[in-house]
Amino acid sequence: MEIKYIRCPKCEVALQVKNSSGERVKPIRCPKCGASLLVMFNNTKEGQEDTQKPSPDAGETRFAGGMGMSDFCIMCGEKKYSLQKGSNVVGRLAEGSGANVMIQTSDPYMSRRHAVITVIQLQDGTLKVVITNGRNKNKTFVNGNALEEGDSVVLSVGDKIQMGKTIMKITNQKY
Repeated sequence: MEIKYIRCPKCEVALQVKNSSGERVKPIRCPKCGASLLVMFNNTKEGQEDTQKPSPDAGETRFAGGMGMSDFCIMCGEKKYSLQKGSNVVGRLAEGSGANVMIQTSDPYMSRRHAVITVIQLQDGTLKVVITNGRNKNKTFVNGNALEEGDSVVLSVGDKIQMGKTIMKITNQKY
């Protein structure tokens, strides 16, 4: 039996999902908010338990297909900013910024081209989201950890990103 630990992208409750029937994709419903989720499994052999048991806060959450061009987004306050497949340059909304995801903020510590968030479609159809810190005077933080210039980190739904003094969260628009 394979076990995955994930967080619901809608209500952020920690979930333990068991795959006793060896399914590649298992549909589940969040017991707290009722959101429908599809969870990808590695298809370990029957009777063989997945020994990796990270905490719900660790590792990356990969959801099954159906995620198109703008299903992942950044939440900043109540505003959603869509992420496209490929590179998304994230920065402060300003004339001539060059960012394709411009965050509406008056934060002078957030650069006009602060970081790049790349949405990659893997061979199995799932999407992986990676953030890379840009060249700027002020660092990017992921869940409180500073990224140095050129560092890349795989993001999961619910991760908190700080650029300057602006705090955002990775989420899924469907929920």
